[in-house]
Amino acid sequence: MAPAEPNAHDSLADGYAKAGMWQDAVQASDRAAELAKELGGRAIQFDDWGAEFQNIDVVISSTSAPHYVLDRNKVELLMKKRRNRPLPHPGVKRTPYRILDSKDDVESAVWYDPSLIVERFITEPDISGGFAFRTWVFMGSHERCTRFVGPKPIGKAGDAVKHEPVEVPTELRSERERLGFDFGKFDWIMHDGRAVLIDANRTPGTARSIEGFMSAGSRNLAEGLDGLIRERLSKCPKAGPLRSLARQ
Repeated sequence: MAPAEPNAHDSLADGYAKAGMWQDAVQASDRAAELAKELGGRAIQFDDWGAEFQNIDVVISSTSAPHYVLDRNKVELLMKKRRNRPLPHPGVKRTPYRILDSKDDVESAVWYDPSLIVERFITEPDISGGFAFRTWVFMGSHERCTRFVGPKPIGKAGDAVKHEPVEVPTELRSERERLGFDFGKFDWIMHDGRAVLIDANRTPGTARSIEGFMSAGSRNLAEGLDGLIRERLSKCPKAGPLRSLARQ
């Protein structure tokens, strides 16, 4: 990332000025510099991202832009510039879930491997013969809770053959409060008449096969995120004015 210069705001501010957002651009650049200093990093200008990103192993993109800032084509170009440098954590690979009839069938070595977890496997059978699983996605006070049904005992939204909205159980709301989640996604099922939390995730993704369904509720979640950010900024004395992040 480029070192700070006297005109550090220029390239970013000029770009925003064309859209009538010069003041916000300067404030954003100031905040970026403050955050980078706090976290032990460096703030860079947006125009310099291509030169800088080829030296970065992991990128987290978070923006209110209405379009993709980092897409497949850009990533492929960056990969070519890495000059065959190995990827981080080359030994990491996805381990498929194994479903066994009994815990007695678990290999003894598994019990001594700290990277593995053994837990009781429970499901929510559906009257159709498939299996149900539920997701609760929330951003601040806004939310979406859906019951999916698919053919596999370990469900993925991409495999679902049907879905419907459902209510969020009180016990899950209590668990969210206990865990301190402002935003995220809970995967859960109903088992023996009670809600069972399977996974709590702060970085939920979306299967391409249901992008249309998910996009339909995106504005609702965006408004929740907007409210959450406004609440946090209201407690920060240095925060400047903020336009709505919820877009049509």
